[in-house]
Amino acid sequence: MATVRAWAVRQWPVAVGLGVLLIGDVVSVRWRDVPGQGWVWPGAVALCVLAIAAWRWPVGAGVAGGALLIGWSTVLRLAGAQVVPELGTLLAVEVGAVAWLMVVAVRRESVVVASAAVASLVTGGVAAQWLRVEPSAGAPMHDRLLSAALLLCVCVMAGRFLRNRDAEQARAVRAAVAAARERERLGLARELQEVIAQHTPPDNAEAQAALQCLTATLRGGDAGEAPRVRATDDLVADLKSATHGGGTPVALDVDLAEPVPAAVSTTVLRLVQESVANARRHAAGARRIEAKVRAGDGLIRVEVSDDGRPTTAKTSGFGLIGLRERVHLLGGEFSAGRTPEGGWLTAAELPLREPEPDVP
Repeated sequence: MATVRAWAVRQWPVAVGLGVLLIGDVVSVRWRDVPGQGWVWPGAVALCVLAIAAWRWPVGAGVAGGALLIGWSTVLRLAGAQVVPELGTLLAVEVGAVAWLMVVAVRRESVVVASAAVASLVTGGVAAQWLRVEPSAGAPMHDRLLSAALLLCVCVMAGRFLRNRDAEQARAVRAAVAAARERERLGLARELQEVIAQHTPPDNAEAQAALQCLTATLRGGDAGEAPRVRATDDLVADLKSATHGGGTPVALDVDLAEPVPAAVSTTVLRLVQESVANARRHAAGARRIEAKVRAGDGLIRVEVSDDGRPTTAKTSGFGLIGLRERVHLLGGEFSAGRTPEGGWLTAAELPLREPEPDVP
C-alpha cells in the first residue's frame, strides 16, 4: 500500500497535465463537430493510463503504447472517425502521452532496453499517420514527419538529462549514507573505548590490545568527530532525562530485569533520544509518545512509538540509517516504519552482552 501511495503521489502531475490536454481536445473536437468523435476517446484515455503507469513499467508501457496506437488507429480507420487537423492525426493528449512514455523509458532504462519502447512508439506514431482518416485541411505529410522527428529528439534529450541528474542524486545519497554510518561507527567506537577502559586494568596488555583492535575495526578510517552520547552509570535516570523536556509528552516504561552492559546502555539511550526527537519534530498532531525499554532473556528491547501523522516536510532519514548501523554493529535488529494506526514505530533488539573483539 505504501508503494502504491508513493507512486500515486509521484504521478499526479502527469495525470493532471494529460487531463488538461484531454479536456482541450474534447472542447476542440466538439467545437469543430468532427465526424465519428465518439470513437476517438477510448484509445486516447487508454494511452493516458499507460503514460501514468510508465513509471513502474517503463518498457512495457512504451511497447504497449505503440501497439495501442496501431490497433486503435485501425479501429478509427474502419469507423471513419476524423481527428483535429492541427496536430496531424494524433490528438494533443496522445502526443503528450507518447512524449512522456519516451522520456520515462530513456530516463529509467539503458539505451538498448529503452530503444524497444521508443521504436514501438515511433512505429505506432508513423502508422497512425497512414491509418487514420483526417480532414482535407491537414498538414502535409513531410511537415508532420519533421515535427515527429523533432519531438523524438527532444524526448530523448530530456530523458538523458533526467537520467544523468538521477545518477548524480543517487551518488550524493550514497555518499551521505556512508557518512552517516561512519559517524555512528566513530561514536560507538569512542563510547566502547571509554566504557572498556574504565573496567580494564592498565597493565593488562592483552585486554588493551583487544580494545585497540575493536576501536580500529569500528572506526574503519578517519571521518571526523561523531556526536557524543551523554550517558552515566544509571540507565533509568539517563532515559528519564532524555525523554524529559518540551514538546509532546513521553510515557516512559522501563523494566530492567537483567543488568545492561555499559556499552549496550549507551546505544539504548541513543535510540530513545533520537527516536523521541524525531517524533517531536515530524509526527504532526501527536498527543503522546511512548518509549518502552525491556531487558530480559538475554535481550534488551526498545520501542518508541507515537500517534501522530507524517508531515510534508522532507527529511534526510540519515539519523535512522545511523541508528540501524549502530544496532547492527552490536549484533542487534532494528526496524522503523509506519504502524497500521498511522503512527510511527522505531524498534530495536540488542543482546545483553559486551561486544567481543575478534582478535587473532
